[in-house]
Amino acid sequence: MSGTTRGQGRAATLWFAAEGAIVVGGDLRHESGLKTQRLVTKAGGTALTSGPLDATDEDSVRAWVEEVADAFGGIDILYANANAFRFGAVDTQPYEYFGCTMRAEPDSVWPAAQVARPHLVRSRGCIVTVGSTADLIGSLTNKRTASTSSRLRSSREVPSSSPPTRRPASPAPTLSSDSGCSSVVLG
Repeated sequence: MSGTTRGQGRAATLWFAAEGAIVVGGDLRHESGLKTQRLVTKAGGTALTSGPLDATDEDSVRAWVEEVADAFGGIDILYANANAFRFGAVDTQPYEYFGCTMRAEPDSVWPAAQVARPHLVRSRGCIVTVGSTADLIGSLTNKRTASTSSRLRSSREVPSSSPPTRRPASPAPTLSSDSGCSSVVLG
């Protein structure tokens, strides 16, 4: 699971571990990743945190995926949660910040999906991606911009010709088992 240090990533790590999964996390914020690992251990689960992971860097992702596959004999689920964003009001946010957010969202999913896919095909595993409802309802509470979910949604809806499948995120948890992998997709 990439992006395990806060929010949805930390919550998903705790949930998967509580369900009996061995969760191997990676995040640029390595110390926060270790905190998530300690929370899982304290709750009786199993989580490991490899070194810092830059989910937008192919070499970093490849090393992470291969380390996990070698250590555990494969990968069953890739939960691509890592992201990067810079919030700001429309009238004051520099275009550079908007561009950073728009590039980082898909760039943090694609390398992991591409590198992990052979392992997932062997295990009949799946890729889980998450998104925000901000593109559907906007950010009414903080009047900031950072909507990339709609951009990613188009890539999630393209069916795969063979397992693993990529499922669209939804506003509510959805149970899906079309690729032999039952997983909750949190949106």
